[in-house]
Amino acid sequence: GRCATAGAGIDLSVRPVPEAAGNLALRRPATASSVFAVPKGSVVLHTPDRGNDGDESTCWGSRDNHITPDPGAWWQVDLGQPCVSSRVELVARQDRYDQFAARAGFEVRGSSRPDGADAVVLARHAGPPFPQYGTWAADVTERKPFRYLRVVQTKAEYFGFAELRAFGRPGSAPGAVPPAPERER
Repeated sequence: GRCATAGAGIDLSVRPVPEAAGNLALRRPATASSVFAVPKGSVVLHTPDRGNDGDESTCWGSRDNHITPDPGAWWQVDLGQPCVSSRVELVARQDRYDQFAARAGFEVRGSSRPDGADAVVLARHAGPPFPQYGTWAADVTERKPFRYLRVVQTKAEYFGFAELRAFGRPGSAPGAVPPAPERER
């Protein structure tokens, strides 16, 4: 496999470099600013865990802006550890509801804090909505690792999607070498 080296003089440490990971967000804990209210007893749920459950027939959705607005609605996943994302994908709802506003005007932000206070924009969708039943994808150029990814609607509209996918590597940035271990005395 591939390895990275670090050391000084004749001291040398070798560690394996992990191969590219699959979907880092898949089935990780998710939270959201709000959840679309469905009729009591309905089998349709739009809870945060539906936004990364690996099932495109389910979805997360924010509150309906006609009833109880949620301007700046957001959905967030905890990757469990800092990760460097190289690509993000947002899959549109796959049901019959054509909610074009939910397919435009959003950002994917990375943060090391669950409250997003130190968030950095990793990718942005601006312009017309991407196609119904489609998948929007963006390459991420930021190489800083983040534990949390948050998708934020940048306009006051309903927001929802079937899946957020994040691809990259757990840990530090590609090519980064950890410090050499302390020598025993």
